[in-house]
Amino acid sequence: MKALLLILTITLSHVFSDHAVLQQNTQAPVWGWGTPGTEVSVKASWNKKAVKTKVQSDGSWRVVLGTPKADGLSHTLTVKSGKETLTVNDVVLGEVWLCSGQSNMEMPIRGFGFQEVEGATEAIMAAPETASAVRVLDIKTYKKTEPVADIEAVWELSTPAVTAKASAVAYFFARRLTKSLGVPVGIIINAWGGSKRYQFGSSDGYDLITNFCSNDTLHITSGSITSHYKSGTSYIVNVGGSAAVTLQNVGDNPIKIQNADGTTSTLNVGLTINNSTSNTLLSGSAYADSIVNTGQYVTINGSDGVDTIRSNGSRNRIDAGAGDDSISIGASGD
Repeated sequence: MKALLLILTITLSHVFSDHAVLQQNTQAPVWGWGTPGTEVSVKASWNKKAVKTKVQSDGSWRVVLGTPKADGLSHTLTVKSGKETLTVNDVVLGEVWLCSGQSNMEMPIRGFGFQEVEGATEAIMAAPETASAVRVLDIKTYKKTEPVADIEAVWELSTPAVTAKASAVAYFFARRLTKSLGVPVGIIINAWGGSKRYQFGSSDGYDLITNFCSNDTLHITSGSITSHYKSGTSYIVNVGGSAAVTLQNVGDNPIKIQNADGTTSTLNVGLTINNSTSNTLLSGSAYADSIVNTGQYVTINGSDGVDTIRSNGSRNRIDAGAGDDSISIGASGD
């Protein structure tokens, strides 16, 4: 028996999957991809007429659907292009909220290991009561340095299993909201513990450098540079201005900084260095530096300038250099 292989050339973003929630009383965009030049029609079961468009030269298409007030019904979206048809089932109208942030938002109902969420067991047991009213699109955390066209997540009903792994803050908020408003609530969870604010925005106006390790050399010409890196991968963002350069050393080798003119002893800005690595060398600039160390067997050279040096590690050697420096030692052995 020969297998029948069906290859679809028309696709929808994963945002529009079964069980999706669309914002009520608005103009909701719907998008996907197809063969350039072909016609695409999108019909919602609450509308009598389909909305049509053509696939752009880059393979993308987009339409806007008017959405009415939430009606408590289960709707369908039907997408057609040529002989192909895609159908999205159980689409509801209601309120849609983006829930983003760090670990406070990421923490699931089931908790983080020994960190429990108050009322978690009761919430998971009671989840079936609002499973259809509270719907979850959980965007998993994975590293990307460029914008992506689509996500891998799909909408899910808040069953006990889904509820247990959903953001506790987002879920309790949605459950309260659906009971108060009497309409379905969709929560799009995009939270990542410890993430930085700039990582959720556009990279326009920033110089992004990856794979900068602690034994690499950073060439500074002007402006302000903030470096965030861990486990050998670094994100260096040039934010302009004349503020201090901030480096966080979490590698196993000393950080080396070199000026545009090739010198290493003088920088055009002061340094803020936060170090937690042992057996390394921390060198300041000729300007006012702030050096914080929690590692062991670390050599700290403050160099010239008015430096603030705080060491909470042990068995370290500190040379403040010239200038009226402030040194704070929080552990024995320095």
